[in-house]
Amino acid sequence: PRMDRVTARIPVGPGLHLAHVVLDAGSRYAYVSANEASQVLRIDARTRQVMNRYDLGASRRPHGMRLCGERLYVANMDGRSLSVIEPATGAIREVPVGGVAVQVACALGGRYVFASLYDTREVVRLEVATGALIRIALPAGAQGPVQLYSRPDGRLYVCDQGLLLDRPASNKLFEIDAQTATVTATIEVGRGAHGVVVSDDGMTAFVTNVADNTVTVVDTAARRAVAT
Repeated sequence: PRMDRVTARIPVGPGLHLAHVVLDAGSRYAYVSANEASQVLRIDARTRQVMNRYDLGASRRPHGMRLCGERLYVANMDGRSLSVIEPATGAIREVPVGGVAVQVACALGGRYVFASLYDTREVVRLEVATGALIRIALPAGAQGPVQLYSRPDGRLYVCDQGLLLDRPASNKLFEIDAQTATVTATIEVGRGAHGVVVSDDGMTAFVTNVADNTVTVVDTAARRAVAT
């Protein structure tokens, strides 16, 4: 990135529909979701070789994912589930969530895992220690959540995109309290709110708006947009 130059291309095979990529804490391995193949690939970031292919089962269509501690949590769109992968052993288990799962976030040091469910307009919270699942209904008028991102203090930000399943574009960013599993704020951003990240100090969120071709800057303390 310092030289704006591609340094390597890693062949992984045709027809996979690669979707999301995450790195482990030490940037030793990259994990890539292969949507059409219902697989997750593990790539050695130093040798740039595909080391493992984790099969999630037929027609799962994995999309977003996050590493929470030693486990990889994968949102399965057609599987309507989360796949939980233990890279060290290759063990995989599946957690049904009852909706089209798009993306995952870890919260409060890995105590909770959240997933956005587009079709049901919900976010679910999985308590890792107990396996308890809580459904969080988004406010009236929500059009379908996609990407989400968690702050260390447990505040979770959820982009309500819409646009899919013939729904209109939404301009809402929802804030959720991870501990209480409640929606604590609704922030207006741009139309088709899609991706969100939060600065290291937690004070600023950046949201991509696919229908407006803009990025919204949010003051998280004031809970309002401050720039576009």
